[in-house]
Amino acid sequence: MTRSISAIIFAFVLVTVGCKKQETTIPPSLAEFTTSTNTASYFIPNDPNSTYKIPVGFTTASANARTVTYTVTSPTGAAAGSQYTIVSSGSVTIPAGKTVDSISVKGLFAGYPTGRRDTLIFKITGGDGQPASWSNTFNLVLQKFCPVSLPVFTGTYIAQDYDATTNLPDGSAYTLSITPGTATGNTGNVSVSGLWGVPNPFTVAFNWNNAANFTASIADQNWFIHPTYGQAKIKAAGTGTFSSCDNTLLIRYEVYVSAGSFGTYYTTLRK
Repeated sequence: MTRSISAIIFAFVLVTVGCKKQETTIPPSLAEFTTSTNTASYFIPNDPNSTYKIPVGFTTASANARTVTYTVTSPTGAAAGSQYTIVSSGSVTIPAGKTVDSISVKGLFAGYPTGRRDTLIFKITGGDGQPASWSNTFNLVLQKFCPVSLPVFTGTYIAQDYDATTNLPDGSAYTLSITPGTATGNTGNVSVSGLWGVPNPFTVAFNWNNAANFTASIADQNWFIHPTYGQAKIKAAGTGTFSSCDNTLLIRYEVYVSAGSFGTYYTTLRK
């Protein structure tokens, strides 16, 4: 009799344990930037319809529309209305059944003079989901961009020479001329005549393969015949830059002869 009661109790325990549902933990839906990297570049063209879209959303879908809230700061001083605008700034709504939408940033071409570059830092603050710890910030680097057209670099420019060792002006500003050469892909060249008042031209190579870093360089080449030292040559002494938006050019160079060097300089050229 005792054994029978024990067997019944044991069987009841087995049935109870076997029928008990396993508890399942459903992870919360987190808000995140759905990008493969947390930094990107936005090259602003002279186009009022240009925008940059930053994808943002939730880790899971929902039958209801949801909102992600965020803040925007700029350590470089970019200001809304001057360098950029954002539609519905501060929040974005993810439609029902969807997991991703985007923040639309419009860069303002007129707000970017030559050389200006800004960073916007977007940070998810909440909304209808907690920020995901692994992807709650996104950095967007802004600067303006103009397609390169060598014929634009034609005509008379105002030049100012600087001593590269002191960064002080070397003489007064004067005029010289630039003649465009040929372009192949994202490289090309121009011819500069009148540097230092010397009529002999020399070639400057342009490279715009990297939209964030247009470069101008001078290959080692003959320039003019010095009355005392003979053949004078010019070569790069660092990498220069150019702007296809403003038609400006900066070249860095050394002038030398067989007896020695006349020094290193850089010259700014502008219309």
